Amino acid sequence: AASGHISGEKGTYASVAAWYEAEGSSVLARFIDASDVGSMHAPYTAYLVHRGVVTGDGARLMPASDLSRAQAAVLIVRIGLLGVGS
Repeated sequence: AASGHISGEKGTYASVAAWYEAEGSSVLARFIDASDVGSMHAPYTAYLVHRGVVTGDGARLMPASDLSRAQAAVLIVRIGLLGVGS
């Protein structure tokens, strides 16, 4: 498997799970519907919020809502702007 690193506010981590345990849960805590994010998805959702890919509406993530084509396009563009893989 390829090795990599996950950058957080407090350090660099070997995995998203390690980042989430150290600092990621506080990222989701600011959303009133954070408990609606499935536990399996919480670390990855939190990291996407941390990196600015997912923003919700400011107060809510709305994880059970449908995603429009426009919203999907914005996510793709934001991921591209991160320079992932470059």
